[in-house]
Amino acid sequence: METVFNVFIHHFLINEQPMQVTVFIADEQRMFVESLSEVINRMNGLEVTDTACSGREVLEKMTYKPCDVVVVGGRLASTDGLPVAGLIRQRFPRMKVVLLIDREAALIKKVLKMEALGYLLKTDGKEDLYEAIRTVTAGTTYFSQSITDTLARQYMEKSHETKKEMAAVPAATLTERETEIVSLVAQEYSSIAIAEKLFISPKTVNTHRRNLMKKLKVKNALGLIRYAISHGLINQ
Repeated sequence: METVFNVFIHHFLINEQPMQVTVFIADEQRMFVESLSEVINRMNGLEVTDTACSGREVLEKMTYKPCDVVVVGGRLASTDGLPVAGLIRQRFPRMKVVLLIDREAALIKKVLKMEALGYLLKTDGKEDLYEAIRTVTAGTTYFSQSITDTLARQYMEKSHETKKEMAAVPAATLTERETEIVSLVAQEYSSIAIAEKLFISPKTVNTHRRNLMKKLKVKNALGLIRYAISHGLINQ
């Protein structure tokens, strides 16, 4: 049963005003960039400071106009053929990168190797984009539900490879709270949704996620999903 204290804390956390975050948008399609700029500028606490439609333009503008988060279309490449997301990570390590990926399994696997912080599909909703930007700003990896579902399905379909990967998942003793969070992550709950469900702050959820990845020796949310699958936590 919810106590008055829990209801108050829940209300405070959900209605807390976020700090201003500056966003740069890069994609090869000009109309998409302009539409996305309008959407993001209407989001609370977010401001689009600049845009680009080529890798060269992105890197040139970044040198004199830094930002907090760079939203990049997954197919965008620089003039030397390298993915611009990877170049941003190399030249501007403090900037957080969110990748917008087309719905193609091979492309999803490819862009995951770029080690950006945020991943979502271009077909995901604006709520997913908002949460992705907020999550990576806090230094935590974000996978949209669509990305998580696609990857989990691929792992389950490739039974032989999946079993080998699951066998490599390290055993660990988790607290009751950690087990709850791993289970909810695997069931595609976002950090905000987990916070609401467990009556804790999104910041606390992200702290638990970072601690879990360190404890389980995995690099991202996908590793947490593998752990949940191998230990039967998905249906809890």
